[in-house]
Amino acid sequence: MLYSNPTNIVKELKDEASTVIKQVAAEDANLKIVDNSEINESRIGHLKNIDYEQLKRLLRVDSDFCIYIEDENGNIMLINDSYKGVGGPIIEISGTPCSQT
Repeated sequence: MLYSNPTNIVKELKDEASTVIKQVAAEDANLKIVDNSEINESRIGHLKNIDYEQLKRLLRVDSDFCIYIEDENGNIMLINDSYKGVGGPIIEISGTPCSQT
């Protein structure tokens, strides 16, 4: 994304974030990780096993991303008791790369 206007960058990032959410939360989505308003951790594990560049293509996004889960207090929860998120290795969550176990 090469934009001279920061407003355009923010809009593009918001649009891509919405795209990712739709791809993992929509009832008919192939990459769905939500069942009846509950996160399905085994499905997140499936996403983690997909090559990151391929996952970006499947999610139809160009920007780097990280999918993570927060509890009701905003604390990041471990997924499958082993990793903080699924996504780009250059994105860090509390100093740890997104998909690192």
